Amino acid sequence: MKYSAHVAVAFLSAGALANIAPRALSDFQLVLSTVQTDVDNLDVAVVGFTGNTVPVQAAATTLINHLTSGNTNLAGQPVLSLADTLALNANVNTFKTHAQTLVTDLKNKRPTVIATGNCALVRNNINNINTASGTLVATIVSKAAAAAQSIAQGQARDIQAILDDGKAYYTVANCP
Repeated sequence: MKYSAHVAVAFLSAGALANIAPRALSDFQLVLSTVQTDVDNLDVAVVGFTGNTVPVQAAATTLINHLTSGNTNLAGQPVLSLADTLALNANVNTFKTHAQTLVTDLKNKRPTVIATGNCALVRNNINNINTASGTLVATIVSKAAAAAQSIAQGQARDIQAILDDGKAYYTVANCP
């Protein structure tokens, strides 16, 4: 009887441990999907901006909060397998496209931001988003499989370049 109980516990433990890796990838995908939706929502608010900062600020705050909570969630995850890291790469490529669209729309909206006197607010949000994004990106890179670190670091550089482009457009010299 004791032998059966030990075997049952061993099988249950093995089953529980076997589910860790698949869950890790889905957690990364969920964080990226959530942040991507937030980027899209912020983009909609930016495109619609005519002077009312409430929708833009609400969308920016939501994005920053999800970047921060996503980082907290992923920091506790195990390192991804090579296959999972490569699978996540497709999600990152899609995310980069959405981030680039947001930055392009932010750049196009600069005359309205200047005219409505909201440069400091936009600059502050961009800085906060860039900081939270940088932390999340660093965490994701740290969780990439060793064999795919160079790919993850390249993706991180691409994302940082997109963010830096938006930030440069809203410096005090460019948006007083």
